[in-house]
Amino acid sequence: MIPGQPADRFNFRKVVVPPTGVRKRTLIVGTAVAALLSLGTAGVSHASDDCTQSNRTDDTPTAWSWSEFTPWSTDNTPPADRDGQPGDDNLANLSQIGEGFYGYAATDPGQTTNRFPRRRSRYTYMVIDNNFSRAEFGAPPEGTAAVTIAHEFNHVLQFTRDVIQDPWMDESTATWMENEVFPNVDDYFNYVRGWARESRTPLTSAAFPKVYGSAVWIQWLAERHGARLVRNAWGRAQKIKPAGFSVRVLNSAIKSTSRSNFARSFARFAANTAEWQVNRRFPEAFRFPRIQRRGHLIPRRPIQRRIHHTGYHLLRVPVPNGNPRALRLATWVKPDTRAAIALVGLGPKGARPRTVTRLRFLKNGGKRVVTLGRPGRFRRITAVLVNADARQNGFGPYGWRYKRDRVPFRARVGIRR
Repeated sequence: MIPGQPADRFNFRKVVVPPTGVRKRTLIVGTAVAALLSLGTAGVSHASDDCTQSNRTDDTPTAWSWSEFTPWSTDNTPPADRDGQPGDDNLANLSQIGEGFYGYAATDPGQTTNRFPRRRSRYTYMVIDNNFSRAEFGAPPEGTAAVTIAHEFNHVLQFTRDVIQDPWMDESTATWMENEVFPNVDDYFNYVRGWARESRTPLTSAAFPKVYGSAVWIQWLAERHGARLVRNAWGRAQKIKPAGFSVRVLNSAIKSTSRSNFARSFARFAANTAEWQVNRRFPEAFRFPRIQRRGHLIPRRPIQRRIHHTGYHLLRVPVPNGNPRALRLATWVKPDTRAAIALVGLGPKGARPRTVTRLRFLKNGGKRVVTLGRPGRFRRITAVLVNADARQNGFGPYGWRYKRDRVPFRARVGIRR
C-alpha cells in the first residue's frame, strides 16, 4: 500500500508489477493490459519470478526488461544502486516529487563513453508520485496512477530506442499509449480540450497542451494504418536521417504500411477533425469538443491567411439557400508548398449525422479548386486550409528550422446554380 490518506490508498503493486512467467512477446501490467504495449515486441527480456532485472551487456541496453519495484523515501533522491549511481537499477521508483507533478522518466547517468560518445539507446528509469492524493491532483488516485505509469513506462521504452527524438513525438505517443493500456480512464481528454483550440499551432510544437493533445494524431494514424505503425516508427528511429527528426521517422513508418506519407496523412487528418465527433477514425470523439473555427468564408469575399507548417485553419461557410448544384472552394498557395484544401459538409439535415469530405492535395502549391455537390443538403459546411509541409533546413538553437512557416493562402468560395 502507498502512504497517504486512507481514502486514497490502493494496491500500487497490482497496477505496476507484472505476474510471474511474463511471455517473451508480451508485457502484462496489472489485470487489464496486453502489453504495456504493442510498441515493444522485439528485444524483450525474460522476467524472473520475482521481477528482478535481467543481466545487462556492456554495449546495448536490454530493452523492455523489468527490474525490482522498490519504493523509496520521500526526499526526492533515489537510493544508490549497486554501482553507486541513483536510480538506474530500479525500473520504477516512488517519491513525493512535488506539487502537481505526476512522474518522470530519466536516463541513467554515465552512459556516454569514449567508445559510445553519442549513445542514443540508453538505460532508463522512472519516478512516480507515491500516493496520487485526490487533494493534490483532483482525480481518483487509481486512474491517475495507472495512466502515469503507462505514460512514463512508455518513455522508458522510447529511450531504449532513441533518446533524441522530438518532444512532440515522445509525448504524443506516450499519451496515446495511456489510452491503449487503460481505455476507461480517458485522462488525455484533459489535453484534447486545449488542443481543439490550437489547430493553427504546428503539430511539431512542444508547447502545453499541444504536445500531449497530439495523441489524437497518433490515434488517427493507428486507426487508419494499424497500431503497429507506432512500434514500427520507434523501431526504425535510429536509422532515419537527419538524426532525431521525428517527422521523417513517422513518414518512413507510414510509407512502409501504405501508399500515403506524412504530408498526405496529415492533410486527411486535418480534414477529418472538422467534424470528428461523427468520424470513425476517432472512436471517442463524440466526447471531444469541436475544433475551433477561425472566421468565415463568404461567397464573393476572398480572404488571405498565413499558416504555419503542420498547422491548419477551419473556416465557417454559410449553407446556401435553395438547391444550388455545387459549392466551389478556389485557393492559391505559395508554390513549392505541400498543402491541402477541403470542403466538409455535415448532414444531411434531419437525419443521423454523417460527413461528406472533398479534399485536394497540393504537392507543389499553386492554384486548386475543390467542389462540394448539392451543398443545400448540409446542416454545416467547413472549409479547411492545411499547410502539410514539414520540411526543414537543419537544426538551430531553437529547434528545427522549418522551411514553410507562415505560408500565404488565398481562398474564396462561389456557388454554382
